[in-house]
Amino acid sequence: MLGQYHPTTNRGYIGDIGEVVAYDYALSEEEIRNVESYLTAKWLTNGGPDTSDVIFSQTGRLILTNSVVVDLGEIGQTIHNLSGSGSFQNGNLTLDGTLTIQVAPDGTCNPISVDGSLTLSQTVLDVQGIEFLDKTRSHVILTATETVTGTFAATDLPKAWTLMMTKTDAILVPCRGTAILLK
Repeated sequence: MLGQYHPTTNRGYIGDIGEVVAYDYALSEEEIRNVESYLTAKWLTNGGPDTSDVIFSQTGRLILTNSVVVDLGEIGQTIHNLSGSGSFQNGNLTLDGTLTIQVAPDGTCNPISVDGSLTLSQTVLDVQGIEFLDKTRSHVILTATETVTGTFAATDLPKAWTLMMTKTDAILVPCRGTAILLK
C-alpha cells in the first residue's frame, strides 16, 4: 500500500510523494537500476549526476492507462514498446519497437501525444479493435506539438484503412470510393 509505514500497523506516511513509477510487470535488475538512478538524479541531488540516463528499458514495455501524463523531465527518451493512451510532457520521444493502439468497443481511440518531437524508428503499428472505429471519419492516433518524423516500418491495417502522416500527426483514414485501373 502506497504510504503505509508497516503492514501490521495503522500508521501512515506523513510527507510528500514526489513521483510514483508503476509497471504492470516485474522489473528486471537493469530496469530497477534505471528507475533508481532516474529517481535519485531527479529528487535527491542538486544538479547531481547527468539526468540524461535512460528512464525506460530498451527491452521493456510501457502501457499508458486512463490518459496518464508522463513527465520526461526535459530529457529525450526512447521507448521500445508502447500501448494505451496518454501524453508525454517536457521532452522528446523516440519509438523504436511496437506501438499498440487499442480501440474501445464504443469506437473511442485516444491518441498518444507528445509535448515536443516524436521520432518513429523502425516502429511497428499494431491497431487492436479497429473494427470498432467509425468508418466515416479519420482518427488521430499520434500527435506532437513540434514534429513527427520517420514512418512506420509495418502496420497491420486492413484494406479499409490507410495511414496518413503529417508534420505533427499520424492519422488513420478510412478508404472510400471506387478505384478504377486503366491499362
